Parts: sequence; structure tokens; C-alpha cells
Amino acid sequence: MKKSHVILWCSGVLVVLAGLAAAAVLESTKEESKEEGTEQKVELAKLPDAVQKTIKEHVGDAKIVELEADTESGKTVYDVEIEKGGKTEEFQVAADGKYLGAEQEEAEEKGEKGEEGEEGEEKAGEEKAIELAKAPAPVQEAIKKQFGSSKLKALSEETGEGKTVYEAVCEVNGMEESINVTAEGVVFEIEKQIAEKDVPAAAAKALKEKFPGAKIAMAEMVQTTCYEFKVEVGGKTQEVKVDASGAIKGGEEEEEKE
Repeated sequence: MKKSHVILWCSGVLVVLAGLAAAAVLESTKEESKEEGTEQKVELAKLPDAVQKTIKEHVGDAKIVELEADTESGKTVYDVEIEKGGKTEEFQVAADGKYLGAEQEEAEEKGEKGEEGEEGEEKAGEEKAIELAKAPAPVQEAIKKQFGSSKLKALSEETGEGKTVYEAVCEVNGMEESINVTAEGVVFEIEKQIAEKDVPAAAAKALKEKFPGAKIAMAEMVQTTCYEFKVEVGGKTQEVKVDASGAIKGGEEEEEKE
């Protein structure tokens, strides 16, 4: 009987020791997960002053939907999700207050989609946020000429198909306005946010007929600059439109000359 009791006692000790070991491993795993790739919701008022300043500059009058601190490889970045004019946007800010542009995950996904597309499909352009001082001088001049003293909210550089274009976003009289500029400083597209009451009657009517009952979340006026050419190829005449960035907008084929 005594031998039986000893065996039972030893078995119980082993079970307890195994449980403690498992708990230690689990706790260690939790600690590791805390160190790498953790996301935690935070309050704007509790962030470093430099981070708060950058976020406020880029949020403007938009609504902050979500604010998280993301720690990975010992570095912390802040993910900001905002809503403005019915659109949701995300951007990141470093711990020192540096604006990092669109969320890295989103940028990587765009790149992967471009690489994994069907054969023959062109890769998506690479886009990154830059500072005004680092843009080419003609681009800086075009932006200053368009926006004057209005504060620049964002500036991005996109390279694709051997061309580089820049998009500058600013707030003018409470409305968002953006321009697309070539590296030579030629503005080829202007987008201006407008109030619903300023939409031309014919455009508003066509929209309501096409989408009855729809609510306008945001309205923009888009102005593009294109150049139209007539070219002869193989005895046929075509009309081709090309914008200032070099993008071909398509063309119409005319009847063969007699």
C-alpha cells in the first residue's frame, strides 16, 4: 500500500511540473508576441507632440475613425484611418512625427497585385509620399502657382511606364483640391471638391436618373488637359488624344481615304 501511495504522489508531482512548464512556455510566447507585430488602439491626446502635430496637419477637418500604435522589430508607427467626404483613407506616422504616407500594407498589396497580374498586364505604378522640398523645381513652382499660400496636405510621386508624375493635395476654402503634375511642371489634371449645390443642373439630373435614390457623398470637378492628333497609319487616319504626362487616351478611326 505504501508503495502505491509513493507512485501516486510522484505522478501528481510530475503533472504539476508539466503544467508549470507549459504555462511558462505560453507566457514566453505571449511576451514574444507583445514585442513583435502588436497593434494597440491609442488616444490622440496621449501621443508624442510631434506625432500629434503631423496627424492633425494631415487630418484637417476629417474624422478620425481609428488610431493604432503598431510595434514591429522594435519600432513603433501609428496607423491613422480617417473618413472625409464619404471616403476612407489610411496613412502612417513614425514615432518621431515623420509622415510615412499610405499604410505600408496597402502599398505592398498594390505592388503584389501589379506583379501577380495576368501575363501581359502592366505593373502598377510605384507611389510614395515625398516632401515638397525634394520634388523637382518645376513641380514645386507649379504647386505654388496653383495653390498660392494654401497649406499643402500631401504630395506623392508615382513612377510607371517610364514616366514620373506628382500629385499634390491641398485644402482651399475648406474644400480639397488636387493637381497632377509632370516632372517638367506641366499640370495635366485638376480635381476640385465642390458642394452639391454647385453641381450643374444637367449633371445632377443625369446622375439621379442613372442612380435613383442615391445620396451624393462627395462631388468633384475634374479638369484634364489633352492634346489631339490626327495620324495616318497604313492608309487610315486616326484621331488620338495624349495627355501632358504622355498617357494615350484612345482614338477614333476615320474612314479610309479614297
